[in-house]
Amino acid sequence: KPRIDFAPKKYTMIIFDRAGRKLFESSNPGEGWDGRFHGGDYVDEGVYVYYIQYTDYTGLFRTLTGNVTVLYP
Repeated sequence: KPRIDFAPKKYTMIIFDRAGRKLFESSNPGEGWDGRFHGGDYVDEGVYVYYIQYTDYTGLFRTLTGNVTVLYP
């Protein structure tokens, strides 16, 4: 889950696979993705895309995107 030091007014985080399928979505900034596909089986090792939109306490709207790599021991 992303680390934030404020309570956003609005918040959405979505995780996608390389094919563009939505694997996870949450509007709770305290909830993170555990690496499972819709709470079922764990995803394969690989690179996944996160997309976060939020409105901060001043009313500023922001969009963040990036990659997260899943590796298993």
